[in-house]
Amino acid sequence: MLTAMFSGALPLTCSADGRVFIDRDGERFGTVLSFMRTGACPELPASGAELAKLLDEAEFYQARRSSSAQSYSLCVRICVVDA
Repeated sequence: MLTAMFSGALPLTCSADGRVFIDRDGERFGTVLSFMRTGACPELPASGAELAKLLDEAEFYQARRSSSAQSYSLCVRICVVDA
């Protein structure tokens, strides 16, 4: 999703100073973005409900590791199984 948003594939509205507002959960976005940058499995929330919300954000952004096509949700599922 981020690639599509900033590649011109989707219409994008910027503020007067060039900022883009994405109406999503900012705290969870940081976790998803860190995964996309580093490829490392994140520290997972203890709550199943919070984990589900985090996975929803990852799916919205279509998060993938920068060095491979492995998705965030697959990585999280691997981390949960290994825990």
